[in-house]
Amino acid sequence: MLLIWILIGLFALVVVLPYILGMLAGDDYHGRIRVALPAPPEDIWRVLRDCQRHPVSGAMAQSVTLLEESGAWVEDLGRTQLRVTTEIAEEPTHMILQIRDQVVPMTARWEIHLQPGEEVGETECRIHNRTTIRSGTWHSPVFRLIMKVTNAADKVLREYLRGVAGDLGVTARVMDPGSS
Repeated sequence: MLLIWILIGLFALVVVLPYILGMLAGDDYHGRIRVALPAPPEDIWRVLRDCQRHPVSGAMAQSVTLLEESGAWVEDLGRTQLRVTTEIAEEPTHMILQIRDQVVPMTARWEIHLQPGEEVGETECRIHNRTTIRSGTWHSPVFRLIMKVTNAADKVLREYLRGVAGDLGVTARVMDPGSS
C-alpha cells in the first residue's frame, strides 16, 4: 500500500506539479538582445532575410517552405509548423516578423532594428521578442513552463544572432545580453 502512495506522489510531483506551475506562469514572455556586428547593415539585412539559412526556430526547423505571398514562409518543426509573416521590411534598418504556431496557441512578434554602431564599421542590431502563449491545448502549460525555466524568449534571439554572425564570418559583440 505504501508503494502505491509513493507512486501517486511521484506522479503528482513529476506530471501534475509542472502542469500547474505552467498554468500559473502567465501568457507573455519578452526577450531582447543588442549586439554589435562588424559588418555593413546591407550585408546583415541580406542574411536576416534569408529565412532558409536562418529560420526563426533555429536548429529545430526541419524544413522551410517559402509561400507565394512576399515575405512569408512556413517552418516545419516536425510536430508543428510555424507560419512567419514579414509585417514590415524597411531595408536595411527595420523589420517586424509575426510568428504563429499551428498547434499550440502561440504567437510571437520580433522587432528588429539595425543602426550604426558605436565603433567605425560596425552595425548595432537590436531585437525584441514578445511571445504570447494562450490557454487552449494541453501543450500550453508545458510550453509556458519551458519558456519560463529556460528563458527561451532571450535564448532564441542569442542563437539566431549567433547564426547570423557566423554566416557573415564575424563575431558579435554583445552590448545587452537580454532580459535575464
